[in-house]
Order: sequence, then C-alpha cells, then structure tokens
Amino acid sequence: MKLFKQLNVQRKVNKGEISHHQKSWEERRKDNKKQFDKALKQRNKQDKIQRSKDLKSRSFDVLPVKKITPILVLCSLILLITVLVVQTFNWTSGLLQQPVLVVDVEGEFKYLKKSVVADIVNESLESGYLQTDLPNLHRQLVARPWIKEASLKRKMNSTLQIELVEHKPLATWNDSNLISTEALLFTPSIMPADLYVPHLSGQDYLAVLSMYEQLTQKIPSNLLPIQSLSISFDGGITIVNSHGMVLILEEKNWINQLERFVVISRKALKNKLANVEKIDMRYTNGAAVSWREQSIARINQ
Repeated sequence: MKLFKQLNVQRKVNKGEISHHQKSWEERRKDNKKQFDKALKQRNKQDKIQRSKDLKSRSFDVLPVKKITPILVLCSLILLITVLVVQTFNWTSGLLQQPVLVVDVEGEFKYLKKSVVADIVNESLESGYLQTDLPNLHRQLVARPWIKEASLKRKMNSTLQIELVEHKPLATWNDSNLISTEALLFTPSIMPADLYVPHLSGQDYLAVLSMYEQLTQKIPSNLLPIQSLSISFDGGITIVNSHGMVLILEEKNWINQLERFVVISRKALKNKLANVEKIDMRYTNGAAVSWREQSIARINQ
C-alpha cells in the first residue's frame, strides 16, 4: 500500500515535470518563431534595400546622371529645331506656290485708267505671292505717265495692297506734255480732252512756269485767268487771257512793260478792255493797241 502511494506520488511528480518541460518547450518554440520571423523581415528589408542600391549602381555605371541631362537637353533641342525647320519649309513652300488672290488698289484717280494698272500688276503676279518682285513692279507703276507715287505692301490672306497717287496737272507744255502742281514734267500717252488748264510753251518749262506764277499775281483780276503763255526763240512773250485779249511783252524787260500795261489798263483803257484785241508793250513810252474792229490806235502816256 505504501509502495502504491509512492508510485502514485512518483507518477504525479513525473507528470508535473513532463508538463513543466512541455510548457517550456512550447514557449521556446513560439519565441524562436517570433525571432525567426523578425530576422526574416529584417533580412528581406535589407535584401530589398540592397537590390535597390544594386539597381541604381548598375544604372549609374552605364550612364551617369550628370551625363544624361546635357545629352537629353541637346537631343530635345535638335528635335525641336528639326521640327521647326520642317514646318517653316512647308509653310514657305506653300506661300511660294500660292498665288496672289486679292489686289487692293487704293487712290483717287481722274485720268489714270485702272485697266492699265491691272495689266501691269497681272503680268507681275504670275510668279506667286512671295516670289512677286515688288521693287520691279513699283518701277513699272511709277514709270506710267499719270502715276506720281506708288506704295506696295504684302498683307495676310494672299492680298497685295497698292496705293497710287495721281499727278494733278497744272498746265500743258508745248502741247504734248503736262506740268504737275509739283512742277514735274510728264508726258501722257493721250492728252485728255476735258483738260482745262493754261497752255505754256517755250524752251525752259521751269522759267516759263515761274513767269506764269508772277503774271497771275501782277495782272489785274479782271484780265485773268491766263489762257496761254509762250516765249518765242527771239524773246517775245505772248499772253492770251480767257477773253481772247493778247498781250505782247519782251523777255528782257517784261516786268517794266507789264507795270506800264497795268497803268494803261487802269487809266487809258479803263472801260475799253473788252474791245481790245491785242496790246503790244514793246515800245519805250507807250503801246500799240489793236481793236476788235481792226482799228489801230497809238496811246501815249
């Protein structure tokens, strides 16, 4: 009986020892697993960091960052310049081949025929919008008799703007030329029939024009306007007013003779000028008067 109790006690003791040993083993297994998991995570993290370093290291070994940036910038610039050059070439080629679609002619014209201008412009526009030789077209336009000034401009939408200034005639010269208000001499192909301007003639148009301007200031207003003024080769000056009265002066002394004519017209011929056909002032102290009734009188001061 005592032995049996001892055996039971011994069993309990052994069983307790086994439980104690078993519990310690389980705890150690769990602790070992935690340490293993922690070590594994740490190892994976270190491996990931190392792989990233290795990747960067391999990339930098092939082409360093300091070399990549300038090369990329240079390549980008080359590509951009190439695209711009190609686009510009295509755009320019299109303009070169594009015809002038609109010709806008501006200006006030009285004697200039637009058909003449159109013919000149059309011949020059056959080469295209940008290939049109504007300086040459300008020379052709200003070479036309009635064109004083010309301005040519290219505008958007294939438009060519042309501004023209026409000569304003002041007088005819030798029945074939015209003198403009700017004292420029030009020769129209056809003299206009409705051109009502004074007729000047002589050798030097500037000298005759200067005399004409002085005469219009000195002759009494009732004897104006002057219809014609001519200076012959021998120096004789013939003036005809709008009433048909003829006044003859001498070129070398015409100012003094004109002053005497003004005095005579205001005194001796005050109310008789309408009957005077011709007055010759080439006398020292008087004038020869030819009346419309074909009578001649001698008037002395």
